[in-house]
Amino acid sequence: MPSTHRPAGHEPRGGPAHQVSWPDGVDAVVFAQFGVQAPTREAAEGAVAAVVDLLALPGGPAKVDRGRHEDAAGAVNEVFLCYWTDVAGHAAWWESAPVREWWTGLDVDGPVGHWVEVLTSPVRRHETMYSAPAPVGPAELGQPMEPTDLHDYAFAALDRIPDSEHDAFEAEGVPFETDLPEGASTLGRRVTVTRAPGNLCLIRTAQDWSVAPDEQREVYRDKVEPGFRAGFEYMRDNPVDSGCLSARLLHDVHPTTGEDLPGSCTVAWWAGIADLMRWAHHHPTHHRILGDFWTALVEPYNVDLRLLLWHEVHVAEADAVRFAYVNCHPGTGALARTSAAVVAS
Repeated sequence: MPSTHRPAGHEPRGGPAHQVSWPDGVDAVVFAQFGVQAPTREAAEGAVAAVVDLLALPGGPAKVDRGRHEDAAGAVNEVFLCYWTDVAGHAAWWESAPVREWWTGLDVDGPVGHWVEVLTSPVRRHETMYSAPAPVGPAELGQPMEPTDLHDYAFAALDRIPDSEHDAFEAEGVPFETDLPEGASTLGRRVTVTRAPGNLCLIRTAQDWSVAPDEQREVYRDKVEPGFRAGFEYMRDNPVDSGCLSARLLHDVHPTTGEDLPGSCTVAWWAGIADLMRWAHHHPTHHRILGDFWTALVEPYNVDLRLLLWHEVHVAEADAVRFAYVNCHPGTGALARTSAAVVAS
């Protein structure tokens, strides 16, 4: 991997981090989000059960996580985070009769909406980093993990993305284009993104306290999570200044039962990786997150720290993303960053 930004003689604090080691033959990963949007959890139950059944069909995802998010409009979003390491397998599942019948038959009226956001990501255009080796998230699909010293310095994420050695990943910087008629509501209809900007950046960043002792959980909740939430709120509420196009803070729940689990993650789309790097290295909300994490958890607990932090970052090729929405409010995902939405804001 490139190490263009690594200072000479740099040794990361706390020693190596860990990254996913993809098996031979895995050239790309499909990361698909399937969302059910409703005014309440109870209103979403039937639609959620249908998604659970579809994901369990032959050819379904190799890995499914699930999170619950209440968005800025007050809607509950039940979000399934799905991974395939077989691109053709994902396409076959999506085109299978049961999935096609479900998607094309979704009701555009009523209180429930659905959305799909899919990224096919070549492994040379993404990176992962874990505070400790653990089979969670995409790491469940790529074992064993491997250590890396490419962290704890500015722009280290770029050095963990192989194609950054010859590609600047410059953001196209244009809004999403859709098939929504001018002046029409996004509710009560299907809306498909017909053109997405090139080199969009996606991050999923997660916190898992399933094996952390009570004391470390309390420290995280009291001293680290408030800063993390402030950073999320800045990204969500300032798309123009931050370059963050869409952000969802998901509380982990069981993929099939919906019961609460000890963890959370943020999934965010950025105009480009440079916008993500600018926020990470220069904005006070991210400085606070890192500072609180080191002073409240890493320094006191060191090798005894059991809170797991990890993330994945992808830089998308323009033709490798798919966004579609059925009966969703206009603040949902890419709908908020279309040409019409940007002009209206």
